[in-house]
Amino acid sequence: MNLKTQLSKIKPEHWIIIGCLMLASLFIFDHLGARTMWVDEAGVANTAELPFNQAYLMAFQDGHLIAHVYFTKILSLILGTSEIAYRSFSILFALALIILLYKTAKLIFADKKTALSAAILGSTNYFLIWFASQIRPYTLAAFSGLLSFYFFIKLTQTASKKYYIAYALVTLIGLYTHPWLFLVLASQILTTLFFSKQIKNYFKILFSAGAALVLALPYVAVMLYQGQLGTTAWLGKPENLAILKSFRYLSYGENYVYLILILIAIFFIISNHSEFKNHFSKNKIALTALSLYLFFPLIAAFIISQFKPAYLLGRYEMIVLPAFILIAAYLWSQIKNNYLALLFIPLLVFFAAKNVVINSNFVNSQAANDKTVTAYVLANINQDDTVIATDLSWHTFYYYQKKLNHDKKFNLITYPDEIKNHPCWKNTEQMLNHQEQYQTEAKNLIASLANKSATIWVLYKVGNPINEILLQELNENFMLAGAYTPPPPKQPMWLDIVLVYKTK
Repeated sequence: MNLKTQLSKIKPEHWIIIGCLMLASLFIFDHLGARTMWVDEAGVANTAELPFNQAYLMAFQDGHLIAHVYFTKILSLILGTSEIAYRSFSILFALALIILLYKTAKLIFADKKTALSAAILGSTNYFLIWFASQIRPYTLAAFSGLLSFYFFIKLTQTASKKYYIAYALVTLIGLYTHPWLFLVLASQILTTLFFSKQIKNYFKILFSAGAALVLALPYVAVMLYQGQLGTTAWLGKPENLAILKSFRYLSYGENYVYLILILIAIFFIISNHSEFKNHFSKNKIALTALSLYLFFPLIAAFIISQFKPAYLLGRYEMIVLPAFILIAAYLWSQIKNNYLALLFIPLLVFFAAKNVVINSNFVNSQAANDKTVTAYVLANINQDDTVIATDLSWHTFYYYQKKLNHDKKFNLITYPDEIKNHPCWKNTEQMLNHQEQYQTEAKNLIASLANKSATIWVLYKVGNPINEILLQELNENFMLAGAYTPPPPKQPMWLDIVLVYKTK
């Protein structure tokens, strides 16, 4: 069988899916190597390069999601430890998510048009594109949540042993990837309880969900302990309009396109309300589950966050992005005028491309970033000098100094010393209650450096009162020999200036 014959057997809708994957890849790869790592990305990369037992301990203390760190580590053993290699993990699950959106929409709505709409919306969603180019767990978590939802819907339609096992296993993996997946699971349990009379195998579904939940209890203990450490203390309470703002992130850069699409869809639904009512009655379990998938985690997390940090605007919404896209795809399919419906395709592509270009231009305009600062220090540092990383500047400096070719040996330490155990987060408010401890630590650090290092390089973050304690000791004991201020415009960094001190 020749290639032409094989290609002719590919269904038209599959060509559209391939086109969606190529379009999404084009957008993502434009971002991939453009931006340097920020602290959370470098944190995952540095942790993944540790031996397995040490990686667990660092992830535990630094607030990383352990499953994501291990998945990233395994992939890095195959692809390497470059920025692109690490970020390819997120790309993989972003593209898989687009395919799964198509399959899930087809399962729920049994409609090719809605399924293709979901794939198109996924491939042009800038929120997904953004996180697909970062070493973060969000595309993995979004994919895990949607796959759990997919098997949940399968079980409400078909009581098959293989689906019970798949549902429990996928749900368990999801629970280890992000805390909001517990809320997604709760939405599925609520749906099962609501429709227990219609779902004949409801008890088996609840048992499978319960089994996954029980097996995830060790991770619950980890999250509780991380909370006690303060890994999420910096989150604080979300603002009152957080949920509304979450929808702006879900449709980032395309808010008006989505709004117009929804309004037009509502008009057609009202015009054909009997058809919509009939369709809803046939699919009420799936549509209710889908609605809870979107709204329950947002509302529940907002309520929980009034007592404990649980809502991070602009990030955690990725967990419910699949539900948002599926609902938007369903509404899009309700626009019965085909010409009007098709008009949204070029609009979505245009605004997605616009967002990508805007970000690319912004990145290319930046004169300085963590990588250029690290390169500057390495170009000027001497053998046996000392670098002190203040605030949260350690992770990015440590990652890039490993990747930039140099043969210089120098001392790299953190201030405060405890930051080396959790370089991705800090609790300044709590630190301020122990200022005497950090004053003593600063004095001891200065004393230890007086006869050891001729030059001290300080990656200094302005505005942190804890850093000012160290700065005062440095100024009193050593001579300020120079300073390097990264030129503007610059990417956001956890340092503002590199201070150079001479001890002799």
